[in-house]
Order: sequence, then structure tokens, then C-alpha cells
Amino acid sequence: MKVSKFLHLMLFCCCLTNGYCQKQTVKKKESKVDFICYFSFGINYPFQLGKTVLAEAHSPNIGISAELGLVNFKKYNFGIGSDMNNYTVENIEIVGDYDTSKHNSYYVFLSFEQKVLNKLSLSPIIGFGSSELVIKKSGKRRGKQDGTEFRIGTAFNFNFSKNNAICLKVNYILNNYDVNTVESLQYFYGKSNQIQTAIVYKFK
Repeated sequence: MKVSKFLHLMLFCCCLTNGYCQKQTVKKKESKVDFICYFSFGINYPFQLGKTVLAEAHSPNIGISAELGLVNFKKYNFGIGSDMNNYTVENIEIVGDYDTSKHNSYYVFLSFEQKVLNKLSLSPIIGFGSSELVIKKSGKRRGKQDGTEFRIGTAFNFNFSKNNAICLKVNYILNNYDVNTVESLQYFYGKSNQIQTAIVYKFK
């Protein structure tokens, strides 16, 4: 009788152990999704390219850049961003009797962060959104052109702590504006091409 009880007890323990091992074996590591994963803020400077109204008739000033990472999955970040830049009008014969032009961008982006060295990582980015070019005279708004924007570039991130970094960003940005002019001037007034550099502080 004692042998029988002992055998039943051993069988019960064996079943418990086997069941626990199976549970541990099939358990998978879940991928972590983070929300509101980072915020960055800093200054930028645009270099306008080609024969466009911003390149030929304006001089750029230092602007402001900001991004908010909304979702992080593995090494991918999805979020929103904005740039704001003021340009000084240099040629009123082309632009008209105005003082400044203000360029605003609002975009969504997808980026990927790849570690390169101990504290250095790269973040290629691609983005798409809307833009507006506002013309001003004596600080008052005189007109606006709406447009679309495409950007592609990368950021060089110096991660001096786990949640803080200084980033150097280089982007190519193409804008297409809605203009009503003759066909020969569509490109001149309806597009802008720029290489934008920026230095931002990023914290997670």
C-alpha cells in the first residue's frame, strides 16, 4: 500500500514538472512597444538649392526644429515633427514689396536607430507632410502658399546617457507649392529644394 502511494506521488510530481517545463518552453518573449518614446528640440539652418524663389530672392535665417516620437517598436520610431524658418527678402523685383517669408513644415516620419559605436548611433529618417510659405510686410501677413513636403536624411546621435543625446541631423527636403502662374514660372515659384542641417537635444 505504501509502495502504491509512493508511486502515485512520484507520478503526480513528474506530471507537475513536465507541465511546468512545457509551459516554460512554449513561452515566448514579447516585443515591447513604447508610446511617446522621445522628444527632440533644437535649431536648424537651410541651404536652398537650384533656381527657385527661396534660393534666388531670399537669404535664410536660423530656424527651429522639433520632433515627437509617438511609437517605438524594436528599433523603429514613428512620430510627428515641425520646422519653422524665417527668410529675409533680398530681391523685391522677384518677390514683390515684402520684407520676409516664413516657411513652416508639419510632417509624419519613420526612422530607424542603429548603434555604431559605444555612444554613437545613426537614425535614417523618411517623412512626408504639408508646408506653407507665408509672405509678410512690416510683420503683417500678406499672402500664403500651401504645399506638400517630402524629406529623407539621417541623424548622428551622441548618446551621453541612456535617455539623453545630442544629435546632428542632415536632411534633403523637397517642397511643392500651389501657385497660379504661367507654366514657365511654375518651377521657380512652385518648388524649393534644400539641404537642412540641425543640432537638437533629444531625451527619452
